[in-house]
Order: sequence, then C-alpha cells, then structure tokens
Amino acid sequence: LHTYGSHFNYHERYPDEFRIYTPDKAEGIRQSYKKELRNAYDNSIHYTDYVLGEIIDMLKKKNACSSMLYLSDHGEDIFDDSRARYLHASPIPTYYQLHIPYVIWFSDDYRETFPEKYRTAMSHGAYPVSTNSVFHTVLDIASVRTSVSDSTLALTNPAFAVRDRMFLGDHDEPVPFWKVGLKKADFIMLDKWKIAYKKD
Repeated sequence: LHTYGSHFNYHERYPDEFRIYTPDKAEGIRQSYKKELRNAYDNSIHYTDYVLGEIIDMLKKKNACSSMLYLSDHGEDIFDDSRARYLHASPIPTYYQLHIPYVIWFSDDYRETFPEKYRTAMSHGAYPVSTNSVFHTVLDIASVRTSVSDSTLALTNPAFAVRDRMFLGDHDEPVPFWKVGLKKADFIMLDKWKIAYKKD
C-alpha cells in the first residue's frame, strides 16, 4: 500500500475525527503558523498509526502466517529549530528529514513458523539501517530466493551487515548522510536519540 501520509497540507491527510490537536488549519507555510502546522502533522501521524493498526487487525483476523513492513520515504521540517526550515527535499537535508520510522510486525503464526527470522529482526531493532534494506528484507521475510536478493541487507537474516546510510541528492547520487552538510543542530538531535553515525 502506498499512502500519501503526512505531506503538506497536513490537515487534508486525516478525517475530522482525528483532529485531536487543534488548531490545525494553516493558511500557508509560515513560521506564524508553526503551531497549526505541527498540530496538523501530529494528527496525520496519529491517523497513520490508526491505519497501520487496522491493517494489523485485518491480518490478525486471517490467522495467517503474515507480516507487515512500514516506513516513510522522508521526514519533514516544521520550523523545528533556529534555521526555520520547512517541508523536505532540500539539497542539504536536516535530521528531521532523514530520521524516519521503520516498523516490522509479525503475526503469531509467523513467529511460530519462522522463529529465527523473528528473533533476528528483533535483535536488529536498534541497528542503523537505510531504506535500501526494504526490498531484501521483504524477500527474506517471504523466504523468496533470487539472484538479486542480498542477505546482508535483510533485517531478518543473520547475515545482515550495517552499512553507511546514504542520502540520494538531486541527481540520485548516494552520499553518506553525515557528509550531506548536516549542521550542529542535526548532530545534537542524532546524539539525543542515540542514532549512530561516523564521527571522524
């Protein structure tokens, strides 16, 4: 499933019953609307959480050997610090654009049928990973073997190896994320949340 998620205009991304944080209507992207933008963004996250919960509940009812993997393609800047950055797709990203959720859920039947894959995924829960692991992880979860799969990129495989996390710039050239021009404020957040990066 491809969701539109938490893209601007955030208040258009959830039904009225998910208007938990208000005010949430911004007339545009300006620092004066920071509160409204953040409230709407948080509401959109709350709605995404609900949708994922519904998918998991649907899979549980099937009593099938199943799994769900979810991640965002990017984060957003919403006037988070003194730089007053907003949205995403910047030539020089920030911590807020780079740090995204990556969630894997396994049904009880999957855990019983493939206990090693489940335990391995859990053991990799705090590892630094990148979106290039998704394809290989999905293949491994499904026990699909192909010449294009790479077990060292599959979070459910004991062969998984930590690699440099890359940022694809304007020309789809991969650059190690700590070399894209992150500023002191970004490294403060990386350290705050104990997110690994090369400090040399």
